[in-house]
Amino acid sequence: MSKLPRQTVVANETSYTSPGGDAATGAVATKDIDPTHSFEQLARRLSDQHQVNRGVMVIRNDSSNDLGVVSVWDESGIKSGLTLTLPSENSLFHQVVRDGRRYTLGNLNNFSGNFFERKLLLEEATSSMLLIPLTSREQVVGLIGFSSVRNKSLQEIVGEELLAETSALAGLIESKID
Repeated sequence: MSKLPRQTVVANETSYTSPGGDAATGAVATKDIDPTHSFEQLARRLSDQHQVNRGVMVIRNDSSNDLGVVSVWDESGIKSGLTLTLPSENSLFHQVVRDGRRYTLGNLNNFSGNFFERKLLLEEATSSMLLIPLTSREQVVGLIGFSSVRNKSLQEIVGEELLAETSALAGLIESKID
């Protein structure tokens, strides 16, 4: 397993450098980061902007194509270090990883995922949901999912809004798996 990239914070801007890489001049702080930390930051930002109340980060096992839940976020904080392997039968998460396309849903009566996916992401007050595949080097390495109590809140998010963050997160996951 390779070392994690380092996060460099320069005047409120964040850049990522490979281990042994050149940190930006004038760096205020550097620290080793992991995918869970980045996922939690993204979830908190989406909570502030779109009333996200739940999130899940799932990683794909390269050899078996199984999907495993590694982190779950809600308003009380992050739960990580999980190793829940998701069943593939009737799995919306598997479909998103297989297709490599984001998925949004505003009418949760049309939710087509399985029992475990429903329990991980939805609650009674949930009004919208978003699943985003995490792609690195043209390969889907996992996905993140969010739900919101605000109607159609997550359908308003355009792909470009999250592109940098999801690309960085996918790179972190890939480097952790290597």
